[in-house]
Amino acid sequence: MKELRVNNEDNDNEKTFLLVNGDSQDSNPSKEEDSESRESPEHSTAIPSGATSKRWQVAYLMFFGCFFQYALRVDLSVAIVCMCNGSLESNTSNSIQNKAEFDWGESTKSTLLSAYFYGYLVLQVPGGWLAGKYGATRVISFSMALSALCTVLLPVAARNSIVAFYALRVLIGLFTGAIFPAFQSLWGRWAPTEERTKLAGFSYSGEYDPRFARAEAKEPFIAAQDGLLSAIPSVCQFASSITVGSLADFMRGRGIPTGMVRKMFQFATFVGRGLCLVAAGYVTHDKRYVAVALLGGSGLFAGLQQAGYVANFIDIAPRFTGVMYGFGNSMATLSGIVSPIVVGAVTTENTRTEWQTVFFVCAGLSIMAVIVFVCFAKGHVQEWAIEPPSGSCDGDLYYSVVVEPGEREDNDKTEGS
Repeated sequence: MKELRVNNEDNDNEKTFLLVNGDSQDSNPSKEEDSESRESPEHSTAIPSGATSKRWQVAYLMFFGCFFQYALRVDLSVAIVCMCNGSLESNTSNSIQNKAEFDWGESTKSTLLSAYFYGYLVLQVPGGWLAGKYGATRVISFSMALSALCTVLLPVAARNSIVAFYALRVLIGLFTGAIFPAFQSLWGRWAPTEERTKLAGFSYSGEYDPRFARAEAKEPFIAAQDGLLSAIPSVCQFASSITVGSLADFMRGRGIPTGMVRKMFQFATFVGRGLCLVAAGYVTHDKRYVAVALLGGSGLFAGLQQAGYVANFIDIAPRFTGVMYGFGNSMATLSGIVSPIVVGAVTTENTRTEWQTVFFVCAGLSIMAVIVFVCFAKGHVQEWAIEPPSGSCDGDLYYSVVVEPGEREDNDKTEGS
C-alpha cells in the first residue's frame, strides 16, 4: 500500500490517497462527501461505463487506426502480385499477367517488401517517448497522415525510380512504427484499471481483420481459390483478441491477482501456439484441413496475448508504457527480420523434416519465453515508474509517495509471482 499526497497549488489544499496496485482511493474524505457518496448513487465516484463512454469511443477509433495501419503495411503484398510479370503461377489468369507493368525479379520484390520493416524498427522507442511528451493523439495523427501521403506517391515512384519506391516504403514503415507505442501510451493514461485489458484488446484487434489473410499468403493463387481456409487463422485470432479482454478483467474483478491473470494467458499463448505448430509439421498434404485447423488454433492462442504481455506494459508502468512497448516491439521486429534468413538456411531442400525442425525451434523458443515471463512478470505499478516527489510541478498537481516497509514483498506475493 502506498500513501499518495497530492498538493493542488490553486487552493493550497492537500489530499491524501492510498495507492493499491495502481488505483487511488481517497483516504481522508470529508464527512459530507462520505455521507453523500454512501447515500446517493448520483454522487458515486464510480467510473462511467458503457459502449458510448469517451474511452470506448477512443477504443473504436484505435480499432480503425490499427486496421488502416496494417492496411498500409500489407497493401504492397497484395498489389505486387499484379504489378510484376512472373509473380503468379502458370495456372493463373493470363489477363492478369498481361496487365503486369513491371519486370522485377524475386530478389527485388523481396527487398521492396522488407523495406517497410527497416523503417518500422527505427521509431518504436522514440515514438513512445514522443507520445509521452507531446501527446499520443498528435503522434498518431502525424504518423497516419505522413504514411498515407507516402502511400499515395508509390505509383509515381514505381514508374520513375525503384530507389524512390524503396525509400517511400522505408518512410511508410518509419512513420507507422510510432503508432502502436503511441496507442499504448494513450491507454496508460486513459484506461481505468478494471477495464484495461478489454479496452486494449478490442482496440488492437483491428489489425487481425480476416480480410488481411490473403495479403499474408505466400501463394496468392492458392489464397484466391481457398480464401475461406486462408482466413481461418486470422478469424480465430480476431475473435480471441476481441473477447479475451473481458474475460481477463472479469477474472481480475473476481479477486484473481493481475499478475497471475497475465501469466495464465501468456502461458496459454506460448504453449498453445507451440503445440499447434509442432503438430502441423506432422500433417500430410492430403489432410490440409487438419493443418488449417491447427493454424486456426495457433491464431486463437495468439489472440490471448492481448491479456498477457500486451496489457502488462500498462500494469507495471503507465507513465512509460509507450517507450517500453516500443522497445519490446523492436525486439519482435528484429526477430521478424532474422527469422526468414534462419528458415531459409534450415530449409535448403524444403523437406518435411527440415520444416519440422523449424517448428520445433519455434516451440522451444516459446517454452523459454514462457518460463521467463512466468518467473519475472509483475502485475502492479513498479516503484521506478512512479514520478518522484519534487518541489515544483509542470501542471496543477504534484505528488509524493511513501512506501511502507515490506510492501514490495507483500505486493509480489499478492501478484502471484
